Amino acid sequence: MKLLRPRFKIDWERIMLDLQGKGYGTRKVAETIGIPVATVHGWKGLEAEPRYSDGTVLIALWCQVMGKTGKDVPIRSKGIAQALALEVL
Repeated sequence: MKLLRPRFKIDWERIMLDLQGKGYGTRKVAETIGIPVATVHGWKGLEAEPRYSDGTVLIALWCQVMGKTGKDVPIRSKGIAQALALEVL
């Protein structure tokens, strides 16, 4: 079975910086989404990426705070066409 892998990565650092700019520091993000502070700190320092379930909650918070939708989530890629493409492994 071939696995599908997106050809982009969510820019977790940008999400954390955006939230911080709106007054959501590490502790407030952790308390709001119910995740340990140390875990959120790891995301901010790019030491780790959130698990899928935690990431979706973080994205939902970002959307709510920033007044944006899931289509606006910051991504790291060379272009939107690449971001939407899937790579077959």
